[in-house]
Amino acid sequence: MVEVTTVTTVNGGSGTIPVAQLGTGTPTGTKYLCADGTWKVPPGGGGGSAAVTAVTITAPYNSLEYSETVADANVTTSSLIIAYMGQTTSNDENEPSMDTLAVSASCEVDGSLILTVAGEAAFGGPIKLNYLVGG
Repeated sequence: MVEVTTVTTVNGGSGTIPVAQLGTGTPTGTKYLCADGTWKVPPGGGGGSAAVTAVTITAPYNSLEYSETVADANVTTSSLIIAYMGQTTSNDENEPSMDTLAVSASCEVDGSLILTVAGEAAFGGPIKLNYLVGG
Protein backbone atom coordinates (compact mmCIF):
# COMPACT_ATOMS: atom_id res chain seq x y z
CA MET A 1 0.00 0.00 0.00
CA VAL A 2 1.21 3.50 -0.83
CA GLU A 3 0.98 6.07 1.95
CA VAL A 4 0.44 9.66 0.85
CA THR A 5 1.70 12.19 3.37
CA THR A 6 1.50 15.39 1.30
CA VAL A 7 0.08 16.45 -2.02
CA THR A 8 1.82 19.48 -3.48
CA THR A 9 0.01 19.84 -6.81
CA VAL A 10 -3.72 20.36 -6.86
CA ASN A 11 -5.96 21.45 -9.68
CA GLY A 12 -6.22 25.25 -9.56
CA GLY A 13 -6.65 25.40 -5.81
CA SER A 14 -9.87 23.37 -6.00
CA GLY A 15 -8.41 20.61 -3.84
CA THR A 16 -8.64 17.99 -6.58
CA ILE A 17 -5.72 16.07 -8.02
CA PRO A 18 -5.53 15.90 -11.83
CA VAL A 19 -6.20 12.33 -12.99
CA ALA A 20 -2.92 12.15 -14.92
CA GLN A 21 -1.02 12.65 -11.65
CA LEU A 22 -2.65 9.71 -9.89
CA GLY A 23 -0.52 7.10 -11.64
CA THR A 24 1.88 6.34 -14.46
CA GLY A 25 0.73 5.61 -17.99
CA THR A 26 -2.21 7.11 -19.83
CA PRO A 27 -5.65 7.09 -18.18
CA THR A 28 -8.50 6.27 -20.57
CA GLY A 29 -12.11 5.17 -20.33
CA THR A 30 -11.07 1.51 -20.58
CA LYS A 31 -8.34 1.53 -17.89
CA TYR A 32 -8.39 1.48 -14.11
CA LEU A 33 -5.80 2.63 -11.58
CA CYS A 34 -3.98 -0.35 -10.05
CA ALA A 35 -2.64 -0.50 -6.51
CA ASP A 36 0.90 -0.30 -7.97
CA GLY A 37 0.11 3.20 -9.34
CA THR A 38 -0.22 2.26 -13.01
CA TRP A 39 -3.20 2.60 -15.36
CA LYS A 40 -4.09 -0.84 -16.81
CA VAL A 41 -6.73 -2.43 -19.02
CA PRO A 42 -8.83 -4.98 -17.05
CA PRO A 43 -8.07 -8.66 -17.74
CA GLY A 44 -11.28 -8.97 -19.79
CA GLY A 45 -10.05 -6.23 -22.12
CA GLY A 46 -12.12 -3.29 -20.94
CA GLY A 47 -15.10 -1.95 -22.80
CA GLY A 48 -18.29 -3.92 -23.19
CA SER A 49 -21.75 -2.92 -24.36
CA ALA A 50 -21.77 0.25 -22.19
CA ALA A 51 -25.53 0.34 -22.61
CA VAL A 52 -28.11 -0.80 -20.11
CA THR A 53 -30.41 -3.49 -21.48
CA ALA A 54 -33.94 -3.77 -20.09
CA VAL A 55 -35.70 -7.13 -20.11
CA THR A 56 -38.82 -8.58 -18.57
CA ILE A 57 -38.76 -12.17 -17.41
CA THR A 58 -41.86 -14.02 -16.27
CA ALA A 59 -41.51 -16.23 -13.23
CA PRO A 60 -44.13 -18.82 -12.31
CA TYR A 61 -46.23 -17.69 -9.35
CA ASN A 62 -45.13 -18.98 -5.92
CA SER A 63 -41.46 -19.08 -6.97
CA LEU A 64 -38.66 -18.58 -4.46
CA GLU A 65 -36.03 -18.58 -7.23
CA TYR A 66 -36.32 -18.32 -11.00
CA SER A 67 -33.70 -18.22 -13.79
CA GLU A 68 -34.09 -17.36 -17.43
CA THR A 69 -31.53 -17.41 -20.27
CA VAL A 70 -31.28 -14.26 -22.41
CA ALA A 71 -29.42 -14.06 -25.74
CA ASP A 72 -26.89 -11.20 -25.96
CA ALA A 73 -24.04 -11.18 -28.50
CA ASN A 74 -21.99 -8.84 -26.24
CA VAL A 75 -21.71 -11.41 -23.43
CA THR A 76 -18.75 -13.76 -23.05
CA THR A 77 -17.73 -16.09 -20.26
CA SER A 78 -15.16 -13.49 -19.12
CA SER A 79 -17.67 -10.60 -19.05
CA LEU A 80 -18.55 -8.67 -15.94
CA ILE A 81 -22.35 -8.47 -15.80
CA ILE A 82 -24.21 -6.14 -13.47
CA ALA A 83 -27.91 -6.91 -13.07
CA TYR A 84 -30.52 -5.07 -11.03
CA MET A 85 -34.26 -4.53 -10.70
CA GLY A 86 -35.89 -2.41 -13.38
CA GLN A 87 -38.20 0.54 -12.88
CA THR A 88 -41.63 -0.26 -11.50
CA THR A 89 -44.83 1.74 -11.43
CA SER A 90 -47.35 2.12 -8.65
CA ASN A 91 -49.71 -0.35 -10.38
CA ASP A 92 -47.01 -2.98 -10.98
CA GLU A 93 -48.27 -6.26 -9.58
CA ASN A 94 -44.76 -7.08 -8.30
CA GLU A 95 -44.27 -3.82 -6.43
CA PRO A 96 -45.05 -5.10 -2.90
CA SER A 97 -42.30 -7.73 -3.09
CA MET A 98 -39.62 -5.77 -4.98
CA ASP A 99 -37.59 -5.06 -1.84
CA THR A 100 -37.31 -8.77 -1.05
CA LEU A 101 -35.92 -9.87 -4.43
CA ALA A 102 -32.24 -10.33 -5.26
CA VAL A 103 -30.96 -10.37 -8.84
CA SER A 104 -27.82 -12.04 -10.21
CA ALA A 105 -26.39 -12.74 -13.66
CA SER A 106 -23.87 -15.19 -15.07
CA CYS A 107 -22.58 -16.40 -18.42
CA GLU A 108 -21.74 -20.05 -19.05
CA VAL A 109 -21.71 -19.83 -22.88
CA ASP A 110 -20.63 -16.89 -25.05
CA GLY A 111 -23.66 -15.06 -26.46
CA SER A 112 -26.13 -15.68 -23.64
CA LEU A 113 -26.54 -14.87 -19.98
CA ILE A 114 -28.56 -16.34 -17.17
CA LEU A 115 -30.58 -13.90 -15.08
CA THR A 116 -31.67 -15.23 -11.70
CA VAL A 117 -34.17 -13.70 -9.30
CA ALA A 118 -34.49 -15.00 -5.73
CA GLY A 119 -36.88 -13.91 -3.03
CA GLU A 120 -37.37 -14.26 0.70
CA ALA A 121 -41.06 -14.80 0.01
CA ALA A 122 -42.87 -16.38 -2.93
CA PHE A 123 -43.17 -14.20 -6.03
CA GLY A 124 -44.22 -14.57 -9.65
CA GLY A 125 -45.31 -12.90 -12.84
CA PRO A 126 -43.44 -10.39 -14.99
CA ILE A 127 -40.29 -8.95 -13.42
CA LYS A 128 -38.49 -5.99 -14.97
CA LEU A 129 -34.69 -6.30 -14.91
CA ASN A 130 -31.78 -4.25 -16.24
CA TYR A 131 -28.27 -5.44 -16.96
CA LEU A 132 -24.99 -3.98 -18.15
CA VAL A 133 -22.16 -5.97 -19.74
CA GLY A 134 -18.55 -4.91 -19.23
CA GLY A 135 -15.09 -6.17 -20.14
